[in-house]
Amino acid sequence: MSWIRRNEPAVAAGVILAAMVAGWLMMPRIMLAVSGGGPAAGLVVALLFALAFFAVLWLRARHQRRFRKD
Repeated sequence: MSWIRRNEPAVAAGVILAAMVAGWLMMPRIMLAVSGGGPAAGLVVALLFALAFFAVLWLRARHQRRFRKD
């Protein structure tokens, strides 16, 4: 358990990176699934995916600030 605590930033970065790669690999299927809604639906899905990436980074920064205050 101390290994995870010591390498917490690296583990978090690996998990975030793996989730983003999985999302990018699934993006063509998602875009085909919403293609019935037209180009606007595809744009909304792409924007939500990009915003989700920044939301994860923002939440991670908030988490770090909250737990680094000792």
